[in-house]
Amino acid sequence: MPTNSTTSPEDNHTSKYLDLFKIGAQELAFQITLGDLQLFSDFKPFEFLLASQQPNLPSRIAEFTTKFNRLSQWVTRCIVFQEELDSRVATLGLFISVASALLVLKNFHSFMAVVAGLHQTPVSRLARTWKALPTRFTTEFEKMKQLTSLTNNKAQLRREIEKSQPPYIPFTGILLGDLAALNELPTTVNDQVNFIKCQAVAKILESFLASLPQRAATSYPAINQELQAALNGESEDCSDELYAQSVKLEAITPRLYKKSKRCSKSPDLI
Repeated sequence: MPTNSTTSPEDNHTSKYLDLFKIGAQELAFQITLGDLQLFSDFKPFEFLLASQQPNLPSRIAEFTTKFNRLSQWVTRCIVFQEELDSRVATLGLFISVASALLVLKNFHSFMAVVAGLHQTPVSRLARTWKALPTRFTTEFEKMKQLTSLTNNKAQLRREIEKSQPPYIPFTGILLGDLAALNELPTTVNDQVNFIKCQAVAKILESFLASLPQRAATSYPAINQELQAALNGESEDCSDELYAQSVKLEAITPRLYKKSKRCSKSPDLI
């Protein structure tokens, strides 16, 4: 039987427990989305534009990246700190279900973060764990891998977002990437304002505005403060700790050997 608890990272995996299986995939996805709404509801389009022009300038946009990385690493941590194979398989399946539920909620930002967590080396290298995963989960995850593929500039994910009716939470990686690409274009052409660039930028920002729910997150009840604290308490830094724990669970074999043991964020997701 799987162990129905996952330790809080700030308590060093020993003293405080979150019963993820009791919360369930649907409620986990809902709570993650509530936390995202608190962040997204206060942002203005010009902040994205400023961040794309001056990426090193401290801004609230950095909170999106921080939140993304924390959620991704928390997913990885919850899986690799399940010592028993059955518990680990159950937790892996749970987070695949969470990703599916986030997709249903049209929370593309956190959907990408959870999938990134499942892609991280400490999880992806667990061959015995993946082999024991029921077929329905592996099939679902393969669909997610196709949806999040880098092919043709994330074409499949873009189509999925475009066909979604507002409100939804967009994936900020696409927004910022598109704005950064447009920023490379000249502001003027033949001493005339480059209106094509201006119109393209305006279209992206208008799309962002139209996507978001109109109600602030504070108008939603039943925020799980314990879960939010666990998500916000996760360190953004990706250390050797998770990889070392992964190796402890399933030792390195020549076929699975990785040159770098540091956990890495999936380049095709972020």
